[in-house]
Amino acid sequence: MAEKIIIAEERDDGIYMAGSISRKEAEKNGTPHLTVVTIAFITDGGNKGSVIVHNRHDKQISKGIDCKNYSYNFFGGHCNPLNKNTENMYGSPVSDEFMLENMLRELSEEMFISTNEKDTEAVFLKNITTGENIPAKPFRANGHDLIKLGITIYKSRYDNEYSYYYALPVSKETADTIISADDCEKSDGTKINIMLQTSFMSLERLEQIYRENRDDTEICNAISRLFEKENSSVLKKLKNLIRSYDHADT
Repeated sequence: MAEKIIIAEERDDGIYMAGSISRKEAEKNGTPHLTVVTIAFITDGGNKGSVIVHNRHDKQISKGIDCKNYSYNFFGGHCNPLNKNTENMYGSPVSDEFMLENMLRELSEEMFISTNEKDTEAVFLKNITTGENIPAKPFRANGHDLIKLGITIYKSRYDNEYSYYYALPVSKETADTIISADDCEKSDGTKINIMLQTSFMSLERLEQIYRENRDDTEICNAISRLFEKENSSVLKKLKNLIRSYDHADT
């Protein structure tokens, strides 16, 4: 069954939920839709202030999609109808509760922490490079862990997104255990849960790579839009939040 995502409609008094549509059709027609993004950042230790990104390369190659060696992205994805009650929300303003629930769902699918295979919560993520199955368990975030940053707008011919951004402060100890992953359907139709390479980078470094437009590196739009003028308020709030930990007792 095709994935359904939530259509967004911008009005004078805010953004409204206007129904659902298949993801494939939305991307074909450029239909405005809702997405969620979390920026995890490290609060202490040697990588203090860095954000956590993952490289989509292995996932894209497994799906039969050409990809540069490095394709950096944050955690997040499209908003889906969560249950039958979602239809009752169509025609209403987007609620923080609905977006947060979608964000927590995305994190449970993409953010894991390392564990051992005897852990009752362990799932196995495929390392495409080595062929190993890596034991991990879902990162247990809750709504109180996430800090709302605001809404960004991204518009292109085939992608028109209204994205709700959140920040997730994590300690060095936690960051060192985080494993990024994504489940995808391979080019042969089989499904696989893939481990993705995780990196710690400063926002300044990410912007530098984006501006350099490197041949071997792609900065996905969930990151790159932060560096555009129309979304500067979200980036400013994020930077202020990260700086607030400079003098905090962590």
